[in-house]
Amino acid sequence: MSKKLFIIKFGGSVITDKSASNFMPRKRHINAIAQNIACAFNPQIHHLIVIHGAGSAGHALAKKHMLTKGSHGNDIKERACMEIQKNIHTLQDIIAHAFARNTLPVEVIRTQDVCTNMAGVFTTIDDMPVHRALAHNAIPLLSGAIVPDTRWRHSVLSGDTLCTHYARTIPTHIIAYASDVDGIYTDNPHTNPTKARLLTEISLTDISETATRMTIGKAHTTDVTGGMAGKVRAFASLRATQHKPTIIVFNGTVSKNFSHLLRNDHTLTCTRIITRTHRHKS
Repeated sequence: MSKKLFIIKFGGSVITDKSASNFMPRKRHINAIAQNIACAFNPQIHHLIVIHGAGSAGHALAKKHMLTKGSHGNDIKERACMEIQKNIHTLQDIIAHAFARNTLPVEVIRTQDVCTNMAGVFTTIDDMPVHRALAHNAIPLLSGAIVPDTRWRHSVLSGDTLCTHYARTIPTHIIAYASDVDGIYTDNPHTNPTKARLLTEISLTDISETATRMTIGKAHTTDVTGGMAGKVRAFASLRATQHKPTIIVFNGTVSKNFSHLLRNDHTLTCTRIITRTHRHKS
């Protein structure tokens, strides 16, 4: 049996209190996520890449100092970049330790050591550390980060961008985005819950064409990478991917959902975005 690659993105609102002005990791929930992944992860049938967002480790500071437009060597902005990286490293280490406690073979890869932007746009990456980890049945752990920028000194690289990069370059079965809601809605479930209807399945073509009419919207907390709307824009780049993964958006604040995901349990409440021309079960 060939192994199936799952790419799971931990949203910042799942693993931190994203509404907090200071960095507040959700350590108990991170450990619960690791426990549920450990219950279902089978290295004989799964490859797994985990990428996490920054949440309160970085978004508020990045917004305050406008780091999506780069640091440009400014002393104050450079100090903010260092603070964000310190927080992200701490968060990444918390996740890695939770995985290790649950006997998951995690391998930490610091995003700023392998990626480069140019004027805020992702340009280069060294994929070898991820390929080596997968070859040894390990779980590469990366993050959204502040990375070197060849024009702006440093700028923001979203974890969503990394997800779509690996889905384009490595045959992928499922890309799963752990959010703080059950999936993609017709309206914002946080601000307009009575009108918001969960889309349980939609094609990539449909979601791209209707994104301007649907209230996919920005995150309800501080998010310099565009929230759900930013994810939908990233999804569009998968249209030309030869190996068509299924994209799943699910509620990562419910820890058991991670084991349901890896078991490909179709009772999982979520949105499934079908990248193939014809819809069928993944």
